[in-house]
Amino acid sequence: MKNGTNVACLVKDFYPKDVNISLKSSKKIAEFDPAIAISPSGKYSAVKLGQYGDSNSVTCSVQHNSETVHSTDFEPLANSLVHTKEVNMMSLMVLGLRMLFAKSVAINFLFTVKLFFF
Repeated sequence: MKNGTNVACLVKDFYPKDVNISLKSSKKIAEFDPAIAISPSGKYSAVKLGQYGDSNSVTCSVQHNSETVHSTDFEPLANSLVHTKEVNMMSLMVLGLRMLFAKSVAINFLFTVKLFFF
C-alpha cells in the first residue's frame, strides 16, 4: 500500500443490524468493507477502516434508521510510552518484593531447622 494514515470509524450499540457507514475524503488511498459484530446484549457494533493521505480531511458518516450522523472528531493517540514505563517499573517493584519475601521465608526456614535439629 502507499503511505497514508489509517482511519477507523466505530459505531457501537445499535439495533437493528442495517447500517450504512461511509468515510469521505478527497485523498482516499484504500477503503474496506465494514465489519459488524453482535454483542451479548443483542446490540450491534461496527467498524469501517480506510487509509487516507490526510486523516484531518476524513468525515465519518453513519446512516441508521433514517438518521444520519456525521463526525470529524478524532481521538488522539495516547502517549502509551509513559504508561508502559510506569507498568514496567511497577512490575520490577513487584518482582523485587517477591524476591525479598522468598528470601525472608527461606532464611526463617533455615533458622527454624537449625533450632530444632542442632
